[in-house]
Amino acid sequence: AKVESAGALPLRARIGEAGRLAASWSWLHGGVQVSASDVPLDALAGLGGSRPIQVQGTASLQARLARLPSGPPRRWRRLPDGALSGQLANVTVQGFEAVGQTVPPLALNRVDFTAALGENIEIIQIALSGDIDGQLTGQVTPRMAQPGQSRINLQARATPNPAWLQQLGGLQPMVQGFLQDGRLDAVLQGTLANPTFRPARSS
Repeated sequence: AKVESAGALPLRARIGEAGRLAASWSWLHGGVQVSASDVPLDALAGLGGSRPIQVQGTASLQARLARLPSGPPRRWRRLPDGALSGQLANVTVQGFEAVGQTVPPLALNRVDFTAALGENIEIIQIALSGDIDGQLTGQVTPRMAQPGQSRINLQARATPNPAWLQQLGGLQPMVQGFLQDGRLDAVLQGTLANPTFRPARSS
């Protein structure tokens, strides 16, 4: 690695066949800047639930972090303060079950996200487009040793694609019962590995 005069140590690496990671750590201030592009999401498959959720696609992101705690991330008590933004592309999510039935795979062309990091992850916005168009805001309380057990409290506003609704089979009447003018307002809670949702009260 090349040590730069500004007191930063750069790092570059490849992840998967096309993914790239670039990071810069300042020993003067302890801060870290990270950028990644075309990173495969396969590593997120199976977040630790009894029926693991499988995620495929690629991620590109930028992060600015304050001083890093010592030791590996799984031993951190909390995330460092910072900011995170980026995009997921060509995402497929599968493995969800509802009332004993398997939910068909969900394809998302694009997911844009912006968040503030700290003791909690404040989701400023997650915007979805694909089989579902919509957005999420809220909070995630991370569990560093067991990421799948991180607690979530998110508000979602989504419009399912009619073609995807047709694939729901026996679940379609139940899902359509939650829709108002084709849109679903819901609250997502529980854990990343086993999320639950309930319809939000109409505003």
